[in-house]
Amino acid sequence: MKVVSYKILPVFLLAIATIVPISLKAQSDFAHSEYDQLQAFGFATCDSRTDSNPSIEKVMGGGAYTYEDAMALLNDPASGKKVKVLTADNVHKDDVIKNAIKDNDIVILDGSKGDFVIKKYITIQNQGSGTGCNNKTILGINNARLVTEWYVTPDVLAILKEADVESASTNKGTGGTLPNGVAVDEEAEYLTRKALYEKYGNENYREAGIFCVKRCKNIIFRNLSFVGPGSIDCGGYDLLSVQYSSNVWVDHCEFIDGIDGNFDISNESDMITASWNDFSYTDRSLMHQNTNLVGSSDSKVEDDDKLSITFAFNSWGAKCRARMPMARYGRFHMLNNYFHCAGNSTACINPRKNSEFLIEGNYFEKGVKKIFTQQDATSVIWTDDNVTVEAFSKPISFGECYIPYSYTKIPTEIARMM
Repeated sequence: MKVVSYKILPVFLLAIATIVPISLKAQSDFAHSEYDQLQAFGFATCDSRTDSNPSIEKVMGGGAYTYEDAMALLNDPASGKKVKVLTADNVHKDDVIKNAIKDNDIVILDGSKGDFVIKKYITIQNQGSGTGCNNKTILGINNARLVTEWYVTPDVLAILKEADVESASTNKGTGGTLPNGVAVDEEAEYLTRKALYEKYGNENYREAGIFCVKRCKNIIFRNLSFVGPGSIDCGGYDLLSVQYSSNVWVDHCEFIDGIDGNFDISNESDMITASWNDFSYTDRSLMHQNTNLVGSSDSKVEDDDKLSITFAFNSWGAKCRARMPMARYGRFHMLNNYFHCAGNSTACINPRKNSEFLIEGNYFEKGVKKIFTQQDATSVIWTDDNVTVEAFSKPISFGECYIPYSYTKIPTEIARMM
C-alpha cells in the first residue's frame, strides 16, 4: 500500500491489501487471526515522523521476535546473540529478570511452571553512555504471566469503601498531608493513601508495577500477560511505563488491573507501536481505571515532535473507564481498534495539547457512549469507516496527520471479531 498524507476533505480511504497469513510454528501461544501478519509495523519501524524508509530492521529487538528464531540463535554460537530462558521456579528475586535482560539479547519467559511474581517494579534503563538495555527482546511462551506480589484484597476494598474514596474529589487543592508528612493534592488520592498507610505503616504497595523502560532503544515485548493489583487512586506505578525511549514494539500482550496505568508512555519517548494488545480491569479495581496516558502534562514542552505512536488492532474491554488513550503533543495512528468498555466514565479517545490523530476503522460497541473528545489538538482526522453502535455525532476533521509507513486496514466489522 502506498504511503498517504491524510487531510480533511476529502476523506481518504485505503484499499484493503491482500493479506498473507504467517505461521509462527513453535510460537503457538499467539491466538492470531488470518489478518495478523505477526511482524513489526507502524511508527516503531521508523526513525522519524517523515521517515521515507520504514523498516522492521529498526525494531528487531535482540535480533529476533519469534520463539522459533530465538531458538535458532540460541543453537548457533556463531550468531553472537545471547538467549536466556527463564521459568518461575528459577526466578526467586526480581533482579534475576532484570539482570537477564541486561546480560542477554533475548529473554524468553516460559510460563509452564507458573506465574512470575514481581515484588517491586523492574526498571530497565541505560545509565550514562551505557548501552546495556538497548536492542532487547522480552518474549513470553506457554501463557507467561507477570503478576504483582501485592494486590487489592477484599479487606483493602472494604477499607477504601469505608473511607468513601469513590465519592471524594479528584480536583487539585482538595487533598491533605499524610501521617508520613507527604502532601497529596487530591482528596480521593489523599483518602486512599491515608487509609492504606494506617493499614500497612508504609507506602510500599504503590510500587506494585511490572516494567519501567527508561532511555532505551529498540525494545520488544511480545506475548506476555501483565497482571496488576487492581486500580486504586494512589499515584502508584504502571504495569508498563516507557520513558525517554524509542523504537519500542509492544505486541500480543495482555494488561489487567494496573494500579495506576496499564501502559503509559511519556518523557520524550518516540517511535512506538502497540499492536494486538488487550486492556481490561477486574473487580479488584475500585477507581482510576485510566488505562493509557501518553504525555505527562501540557507543560512538558520537551514532548513536542515526540510521542509518535501507532495503536493498531488493540482491544479495550471490561471496566476500562478512561484514557484509551489520552494523549498530548504526539502523532497518533488509531487503526482498527475495538472498544467494548461499556459504561466508561470519560471519552475513549482523548486528543489533548498539540496532538495529531488519524482515527480509522475503529469499532465502538454497544454501551460505549463516551467515544471522543478533544482539547487543544493540532489535528484530528476521523474517517467514515469508524463504527459507533450508540448514537454519536462524529467529530469534524481538521488539520492533517501524515503517516510515513505503509499498512493494511481491516474492514471495521471484521476488526471487532478478532
